[in-house]
Amino acid sequence: GGRGVDVARAARMAAFGFFFHAPFMHHSYRVMEWAFPGRSLRSVAIKLVLDGTVVATGVYVLMFYSRCLMEWRPLSDATRDLRERYWKLITTAWCIWPFVGLVNFTLVPLDKRVLVNNVVGVFWAAFLSHQMNVGGDMKLSEPSRTLVRRLSAPFNGAVVDGAPPSGAAPAPAAGTPEPKA
Repeated sequence: GGRGVDVARAARMAAFGFFFHAPFMHHSYRVMEWAFPGRSLRSVAIKLVLDGTVVATGVYVLMFYSRCLMEWRPLSDATRDLRERYWKLITTAWCIWPFVGLVNFTLVPLDKRVLVNNVVGVFWAAFLSHQMNVGGDMKLSEPSRTLVRRLSAPFNGAVVDGAPPSGAAPAPAAGTPEPKA
């Protein structure tokens, strides 16, 4: 069974959305549209990359640090949480937000993009709130872990969930001689 709704946590996420996220996204969309106007393939591609990297990173930094401020916790907690969870958050976001961005940047007028972002964001915020409050690692299903591993392998080359990046041979155990060819 569930534990019910944590009203204080929900209020913090709502405050984050109202005071930080919505204004940040409003200005981010305006700047991206100013710098890369229109709906050409090039403009949309650049905006998708910026949205999925620079803007998303900005949102996560704001989210973790504002959470610590609202909970009267040291900011070093936010730094630690970002280090522990950033890659899984960003690579999981890449499974959802590029599709939202594609719709936003090609079909939605500029003045309605934050609204579209916020509608999808309600569900994403519930996921993030849960992930920010679990005691440690993010809990992902096996298909999600596989997708995250494949998306992030080219960037980090690290072992994820005890498995090497997709297509890589497992590293030999320490002290094990290399097999001869």
